[in-house]
Amino acid sequence: MAGLGLDAIRTLVSASAPGARWSVLRREAEALGSRIAAAQVSLDLIECALACEHEDFMECPHFRGTAGLAP
Repeated sequence: MAGLGLDAIRTLVSASAPGARWSVLRREAEALGSRIAAAQVSLDLIECALACEHEDFMECPHFRGTAGLAP
């Protein structure tokens, strides 16, 4: 069901109060937003490495800065 965990689905299906369902959905939306943000950071780092003109992207100051590595 829309990528929700079993506990969330169980609560959505069994909750008698709409507020309980809204609470689950808000919590799931927040968790999903965090996962999307983390995935975007990973994608940005990978794209930075792929676009790098250095022979070894690990020697690129821009990549190292993006990755949070010492210059």
